[in-house]
Amino acid sequence: MNQFWVIPFLLLNTAFPDAEHSPPELNTSFMVISDPHYYDPALGVSGNAFERYLKYNGKLVRESKELMQEAVQAILSSGVEMVLIPGDLTKDGALKSHLRFAEHLHALDKQGIKVFVVPGNHDVNSGRARSYKGDSILKAAQAGAGKFAEIYGPYGYDKAIFRDSNSLSYITEPVEGLWIIGLDACIYPDSNTAGYSLTGGAFQKETLRWLETNLLSEEAAQKTKVVLMHHGILEHFDSQSRHFDEYLVHEYRKLSRQLARMGIKIVFTGHFHANDISLQRWRDGSFLFDIETGSLLTYPCPLRKITIGGDSMIIETQHIQSIPSLEKGLQEYAREAVKEGTAHVAERTMIRFKLNSEDAGHIANQMGDLLAGHCAGDEIARDPALNLDGVSIWGRIMVLFRKKLARGLVTDLPPADNQLTIHLQSGRYY
Repeated sequence: MNQFWVIPFLLLNTAFPDAEHSPPELNTSFMVISDPHYYDPALGVSGNAFERYLKYNGKLVRESKELMQEAVQAILSSGVEMVLIPGDLTKDGALKSHLRFAEHLHALDKQGIKVFVVPGNHDVNSGRARSYKGDSILKAAQAGAGKFAEIYGPYGYDKAIFRDSNSLSYITEPVEGLWIIGLDACIYPDSNTAGYSLTGGAFQKETLRWLETNLLSEEAAQKTKVVLMHHGILEHFDSQSRHFDEYLVHEYRKLSRQLARMGIKIVFTGHFHANDISLQRWRDGSFLFDIETGSLLTYPCPLRKITIGGDSMIIETQHIQSIPSLEKGLQEYAREAVKEGTAHVAERTMIRFKLNSEDAGHIANQMGDLLAGHCAGDEIARDPALNLDGVSIWGRIMVLFRKKLARGLVTDLPPADNQLTIHLQSGRYY
């Protein structure tokens, strides 16, 4: 992720009457990890070319294997029944990385923990699968849609009760009374067509018809339904649709309303690499929570544990604290990577708009710090958001145009992002 100005979206915490027909109560638990961007080390983790890639990135790609190993151990010791992963399983969809990542999922599966995945914009026919050797960047074999479904067959597709023939979307019932609805809104070229997958996402009309057919049935009305998708379905900060629309599914306002009318109340997303929860309510009493989980290899390397008991969904966030190559200082190392990656991108952008390098560096370093705070969620307010002492008039003008977004990085509006209890019938939370 190379964006660096965001503001969470404010919504109301108002109680509404329970639905006339409620699905049976559940008792289950699962973990959510997102955007692991797994990278097979055999593709190269040293040399000038790889270091140049990391400079503007902010993700701990070199450490992705270790981070996933730690995540597997955390999941195994958590006592959960399932794991949900809302996309960007790999760095740019290299076939080798998919195969290696699936081995980690197998380690969970053989211990009786069910795993469910959907693709992200980096996973299928991305056009950017690469290996690195010295100063050279080389093309690597990538996975197409068919291969993705084959590799991850045990992790959603083979267990589906409904499959969409036009996308990698599916519906499965891992626990009686609970439907996991994996939705694929990624835009990637056909296997035989040259091109690149897009950062943004949109649903095909056929996929929406398939979804409506299955969710408006009598059977669906008797289920608790949870959606798993990569792109955001609600804005997570003010003006996201204007400045960062590629992190929201196309026509998200219309689609969020449609999902709510189909009985969807909870959607787990990723993509933006930040821990944030958004809520939208409508006048008819329906509501929708978009629970966005930060990237496993972006500060603060989060995992979410979700416990459903009766009418309550409890959301708890934990973080990976160490890996073998960094037994101490992982959190500081990860935070610095986000700060530096963001600062490099921001500084380069401002210099391109003719800001002097001193002012650009001063502002960019602060933006890196603010983004790191946003990634962690539950941001701590501070005013002013940026210290502009000594900055030139042109620098102040540039900041003025983004002042509202910069403030958002230190303005966390309800609901809370990391620890939250939601009442599934009313949408009340605490």
